[in-house]
Amino acid sequence: ALAVIARLDAADPHARRLRATLHLRLGEPAAAQAALAGLHAPADELLSAQAALALGDAAAAGAALSAARNGGVAEAELLPVEGALALLTGDARRGRDLLAGLVARRDTTLRWTTAFDLGLCELQLGDLDAARGAFAVANTLCGGCAPAQRNLDALSAP
Repeated sequence: ALAVIARLDAADPHARRLRATLHLRLGEPAAAQAALAGLHAPADELLSAQAALALGDAAAAGAALSAARNGGVAEAELLPVEGALALLTGDARRGRDLLAGLVARRDTTLRWTTAFDLGLCELQLGDLDAARGAFAVANTLCGGCAPAQRNLDALSAP
């Protein structure tokens, strides 16, 4: 991914969007934000919201999410980000309400992080069985990645 990023044209907005996406996948939200600086298309705003969430900046994430919604980004793309924002701002019930339907559908676009965030919401709400179920889905979707596996193991321990 780093080799691809290095070859992208920093002046091309489409290349900058791809650069931001790759940085987010590499766990580099600050680099993603830098790649998106000055871009305000709805898709850019959605990526900006994701980067701000990863950095723990609820205000920036909320503003970018609102701009993405106002720009016409599909609700199905907004809901996982909105659920994660609710979790970040301490509204686990709203986060659960937003994310549970997405996870229940388990369509091909479901990301493991959506199920993981649902598990965190369920934990905060005290529903350990639901949290275990959400972490199991996340674990399956991410192929046994460490965060989902750790939480699943912790909830399954005697």
